[in-house]
Amino acid sequence: MPQRRSETPSDAASGSGLKILHTADVHIRAFQDDRWQALQVVLTVATQQNVDVVVISGDLFDAAYQGEQVRDRIRELFQTFPGHIVLIPGNHDYQAFLDGYLWGNNVQVILDAREPVVFEGVYFWGIPYETLSEEQITCRLMELDAMARRQAPDAVHVLLYHGELLNARGGPGAYGEETERSYMPVQIEAFKGKIWHYVLSGHFHQSFQCHEFESRKYFVYPGSPISITRKETEARKVNIFSLGEPPGPVVLETPHYQPVEVTLSPEDTWSVFLKRCEDQLKALSNLAIPLLTVGGSFDSHQLGKTERELQDALQEAFPRVQIERIQAVDVHRLYADDLFQTLREKIAQRTDLNPDQREELLALLIKVMTQERV
Repeated sequence: MPQRRSETPSDAASGSGLKILHTADVHIRAFQDDRWQALQVVLTVATQQNVDVVVISGDLFDAAYQGEQVRDRIRELFQTFPGHIVLIPGNHDYQAFLDGYLWGNNVQVILDAREPVVFEGVYFWGIPYETLSEEQITCRLMELDAMARRQAPDAVHVLLYHGELLNARGGPGAYGEETERSYMPVQIEAFKGKIWHYVLSGHFHQSFQCHEFESRKYFVYPGSPISITRKETEARKVNIFSLGEPPGPVVLETPHYQPVEVTLSPEDTWSVFLKRCEDQLKALSNLAIPLLTVGGSFDSHQLGKTERELQDALQEAFPRVQIERIQAVDVHRLYADDLFQTLREKIAQRTDLNPDQREELLALLIKVMTQERV
């Protein structure tokens, strides 16, 4: 039987003001790893924000065996939160949550979609991860909707879900390390006309997304609370809201990847370029892990570095930085070309252009003449 805390149901007004924090996709691997610490941050924020219920919509653990290894520790962590915690298994950790396991006296794990958890008259439904097709998911939603309407037609209903919203905005890497297979895929239209006021979902890592599928009814992905892959950039967020209000993103102080683009110019010396990199990196949060892309072009004699040496020199200068791409090319041979120098001087003499426009025109000239030489 699923874990369940039941209170006397009442109308929707009884749950008004109930404050919820929604997260997902923590992917904890070990006690006190960076992802564990991200969960600590989430629970601290929940306490500071006077949240009543924390919802974790799947993939608390990266794998089932990792959940087994830290169950006693995470039980202690969960019990530091003064409110309630409701969670569902995801595709990574669905085997971690066996019936009868204790995750904390304040924790409810929904193992059966037909058994909601009820707090203050608010019904929390959940669909634990299964290998289901889009058609099967649509049928499951219809069945649960009918059940919810029979049980409490006037209550506030919340659904926990872990799967792929086919309407979601996101490119490659949006779902973490998943590459080919779709997990519990569903269209946003499948929730229209259903009883749920909020669909609190997980599986989409990339960013916070909120879809209002009907007036004042929302499907929400909070995004991962810590960057799991390099595709999960910018400050991470959780979803915090009070019932009756729209979902809202709240920024977390957790590690996250941050794209940084620096452009090389053929006039740059190494010290000038290093200073440009330093200035951009200084502006980042201490929690940001920079993903550096170097664009533009450079003169290897002027810079004092070849294309091969450039990446190693940057890594040595900035050990914390992760080099994403080196797109800059060495144009030393081009700068020795008489025709190029003539055209370059003409650009420099153009008084009708501002410095940025002259730089753009020079970059275009370099691109064209480099292609001509290939």
